[in-house]
Amino acid sequence: MSDNFKIRKILHKEMQKKGNLILKTGIDLVSLRHAEDVLSNNKTLEALFHKTELHNKKIESIAGTIALKEAFFKALNITPRWLDIEVMHPKRGKPSINWNPTTINNILSINSCVNHDGEYTVATVTIIMQK
Repeated sequence: MSDNFKIRKILHKEMQKKGNLILKTGIDLVSLRHAEDVLSNNKTLEALFHKTELHNKKIESIAGTIALKEAFFKALNITPRWLDIEVMHPKRGKPSINWNPTTINNILSINSCVNHDGEYTVATVTIIMQK
C-alpha cells in the first residue's frame, strides 16, 4: 500500500470522526497548443487571468495556470468564474491558489500539484471544506 493511499485513508477516517469536513479533488490536462492559443488572444487573457498570473508568459506556466484553475472548478463542481481565483507562482516551489472567500466559502485548505510532460500539463487540486 502506497504512503499516499495510507495518508488518504487516515485523513478520510479523521474527517468521518469530525463529521463536518469534506474532501474534494479535481484534475485537468491541458495541451501546450491550447495554452499557446489562449496566450495569443488578448481578450481571452483578460477574461481568464489576473495580471499577476501573466508575469511569466512561458507556455508551461500558462498551461499550468489554466490546468490548476480548471482542476479547482472541477473539484468544487462549479461553473468557472476565472477571476474569482488567482494562481500564485513563487520563485521556488509549487504554485498555490488564492480564492475570494465571499464568493467561494467554507474552504479550509487547498493543495495543488502541477506536472509537465512533453506537450501536456496536468494539475490536481485537493480541497478540504466544511460542510
